[in-house]
Amino acid sequence: MKKILVLACLVAILFAGKVHAQTGAPGFSEDNFNSASGLQIGLWAAGGAVSTIKVDSGHFLTGSPQGNVQLKPKVNTDAIQYVSKSGSDANDGLSWGTAKNSIFAALQALPGGSTSPPTAGRGTVYFGGGVTHPKPLCGIWIMGPRDPGYANPPSCWLRSTNNAAMGINIVGVPNFQGAPNPHAVTVLPDKPGGKGTTGGSPGIWLSDTTVPINISGLTISGGDRAFLVGQCSNGDRAGVCASNNIVFSGVNGSGNNSSASGPCMDITGQSYWIWLRDFGCGGNAVLATGGRLSNQAAAILIDGAANQGNGLINIKDANLAAGGIKIVGTTDIIIDNVIEEGDFTHDMPPVVWFTGWSTTSSAMITHVEAADIGRTPTPCIRIDNTSSNPIQSGGPVILNAGCGVLGPATVLNSTPISFLNGAISNATPLRQGQLGFWANSIVGQTDVARRNDALVASRFLNKASSNTATWISSDPSNTTIKTGLTDPFGGAGAAKATHNVAGTANFSTGPSFSFTPSVGDWIVVGFWEMGLGGDANLSANVFGCGFPAANVIYQDNSYLFEDRWSFRWKAFKVSVSASTCIQANAQFGNGIAPTIYGPVLYVIPNGTLSDNEVIDFATSMASTDSACPVGTICNIAGHPVQLTSLAIGRGNQMTSVSGNSGQVAQSSGTLSQTKLKTADANGNIVNAGGSGTLGITFPSKTYASSAICNNSAATSAWNLPPSAAPTVSCRTGTNIQEGTLNFADADSAQFSLPLASDWTGAIDARLIFFSRDTRGTVIFQIATSCTATSGSTVDDIAFNTADVFTTITLNATANAQWETNKTSINITGCSPLNTLQVKISRAKDTASSRVSVKGLELTLRRAL
Repeated sequence: MKKILVLACLVAILFAGKVHAQTGAPGFSEDNFNSASGLQIGLWAAGGAVSTIKVDSGHFLTGSPQGNVQLKPKVNTDAIQYVSKSGSDANDGLSWGTAKNSIFAALQALPGGSTSPPTAGRGTVYFGGGVTHPKPLCGIWIMGPRDPGYANPPSCWLRSTNNAAMGINIVGVPNFQGAPNPHAVTVLPDKPGGKGTTGGSPGIWLSDTTVPINISGLTISGGDRAFLVGQCSNGDRAGVCASNNIVFSGVNGSGNNSSASGPCMDITGQSYWIWLRDFGCGGNAVLATGGRLSNQAAAILIDGAANQGNGLINIKDANLAAGGIKIVGTTDIIIDNVIEEGDFTHDMPPVVWFTGWSTTSSAMITHVEAADIGRTPTPCIRIDNTSSNPIQSGGPVILNAGCGVLGPATVLNSTPISFLNGAISNATPLRQGQLGFWANSIVGQTDVARRNDALVASRFLNKASSNTATWISSDPSNTTIKTGLTDPFGGAGAAKATHNVAGTANFSTGPSFSFTPSVGDWIVVGFWEMGLGGDANLSANVFGCGFPAANVIYQDNSYLFEDRWSFRWKAFKVSVSASTCIQANAQFGNGIAPTIYGPVLYVIPNGTLSDNEVIDFATSMASTDSACPVGTICNIAGHPVQLTSLAIGRGNQMTSVSGNSGQVAQSSGTLSQTKLKTADANGNIVNAGGSGTLGITFPSKTYASSAICNNSAATSAWNLPPSAAPTVSCRTGTNIQEGTLNFADADSAQFSLPLASDWTGAIDARLIFFSRDTRGTVIFQIATSCTATSGSTVDDIAFNTADVFTTITLNATANAQWETNKTSINITGCSPLNTLQVKISRAKDTASSRVSVKGLELTLRRAL
């Protein structure tokens, strides 16, 4: 019967709507009851107070002087509070009829909450109107135990114990069109808290909250910021008050229209696990003191400048106005279906802007649009790169962005920024570090073409050596170099360097190349490698030489798989002109023992190619023989081209190297009976190409000993000057007796020889010496002059500018014999039948002792 009575009471109250107001002591009367009309009851208050009558152990009927009657749960049973515009914080908040007036008071009334110290309980607050906080300039401000003010909360604040069993749910009962760009209805709080505030007071401020907090159906308008997450009550943003497990759903916000306001949503302090769904926020791009690109201008600011970054943030179905999403520092974020609206007149910031993307960041962006964002071309998504190498950075993944993308990213079905014809950037997507799909184009890097071992066009001269016998270590005495290893194409052109002691050294692919770059020149280097340990160990820097300054560096950034061949490359744009030397180098040691093949080193002079073309070249270049002339097509080093047949022009097809109608004759000039006929390597008959009668040019070698030794008496075979002359000595060994000239720095000696009448072409020099030193460098020079024998010239001609022999770095073996070479020495003014005067001198070097020269070999060319 009791349950029937309760049900009848509810039916009468909720549907019959007949409540009798009485005076005097609280009372409850039954007027009439029948099965058709239900029970009519009266519930009245005493002296204007709210009446409460117990129905059973878990439910109560309450009445107010205004005639409101509610069946309510027992206090703390369901953890629910109600807030109404017509409510009072003196009410119990357990029903709409006895609602509170502020969210602040409702949170304190939830289970676990208290007024002293002011503490938010756990449960749900339904908000149909009223205020966020009863005090002016305050809002929904909740702090956790790590906030410096937790022990004695400042005015306006509520504490949260961050107990694992807690959770706070603030739900608006919509009655207002949300803004900006509304697509969800919300509740707009009244004053004094949360609206029309000034002085930097946000409507919602969460500091060190780790319990789940869900805020939905609410609009915050006014204050310098609408929402603030992760900042301590004392302003600290370094990470002490990181907040997490926060959901804003169907929430809108905007700040005051002043130069000091903004951003609308401010997330900082290493906060994470934050969801913004059906979210709207108004930025301050028009009025912000710092302009449209300042932090204040953002609709949503994710600020990691003073901390290690904020992540695990999800923004979905968001409408923004006069500001976008600005991410400072490292982040992990998902952004889906976001639009930024402008006012047609003022320039707006990007919809999404990463101000400092790094390889530790992660982002997925889909369906981003911008509308009416002003006249200055602005990318829809902008990624600023913290590395000088955009290709290395990776960038976010972007899908279906309706406007331009600037910076490194993986882009699918979105417009590259270059569609604006350079108004923002004239860099191609590849040079920006982008890869992906645009219309019918695919942008990215692949080794597929390089792995085909195809013929390669020589666009620039390769300065690296293909010959592994010329590859050297900067620490030769502690390095083992193994050559003849299998290369990526089945040949034996690879070499491996192993450092046999702790520490690192440089593995150089041939002698260094000396030059003076111009500003804007590009240096491009690369090779095939296994076991290199990544791009960081590839360089063009020669040990002890100094590498030119470069303001832009690109590299392949391929993944590290040490059990497979990878082609590594780097490109440097020179920013300072200074003499230097370069070579393709690999740093090795401390567990790194790389195997190298096919090095390339190119110098691309400024203006030869655009920067875009340089990167296209670098990402697609392949190994080529260093002997391949510019403008030709060559095979890869160590891999000869094998043909089964060949046709020259429209001639007959050759199917063998000789003896058929397709045989080819080659000549450097018109064939004549006096020219000697010979055969090339393939057996084709060709005309000898020399300039002599027979068309043959052959090398002729002559050797000049520096000194002779008669028993123990040494005599110079070269002419010595009155000063700065080398000493003469005999070297008597167990098996050898020889004379030498012993050069100190700046010493010199001379000799002469006649040039033959059929002499032609260049002269090469080869100097033989030994040194008792076991460290340091030895540098010699050679200078020449020529005097006619016709009686027309005084035999005292000034020497040509001296040439420098190859620098020799001594090793641990004392008195080891060395040779140093110089091809094509300076012979300006020399003609056949002249007398060639040769001067050998020692330059300033680092070997401490005199260096003993045994003799000089000259290679001359003669024409027959």
